[in-house]
Amino acid sequence: MPFRLHPRHAVLLCLLVLGITGCASTGGTGAGGQPGGHRASNRIDAAELAPLAELDVHQVISRVRPGWLRGGPQGQLPVIVLDGSPQTSGPEMLGTFRAADVTALEYMSASDATTRFGTGYSGGAILVTTKH
Repeated sequence: MPFRLHPRHAVLLCLLVLGITGCASTGGTGAGGQPGGHRASNRIDAAELAPLAELDVHQVISRVRPGWLRGGPQGQLPVIVLDGSPQTSGPEMLGTFRAADVTALEYMSASDATTRFGTGYSGGAILVTTKH
């Protein structure tokens, strides 16, 4: 005997499937061009920097992504990588750059930074891309 679904149950099943599909959807793009209106937690782009142009880069990060400056689990600070070149000074050097001169900032975890640049990145890295 073949399985038959009662019409009321079929409607309920369709509604359930639509509900689950709707919950899984992000609703398109929103703020910062990120899906669902969320900004990427590991990137600050030009659109997010524009209203903060009068600040220095350290102030920008302190306001919008303060976790980047906290460092690793043992308190190691992130290495600053300026236009692809790792810097020997710490995050305080970010105070010497104006946000208006930067196109993007990106945070890399310790494992990602070590994979990309080698050892010495146990606090992660902050990549600074300037307008040069």
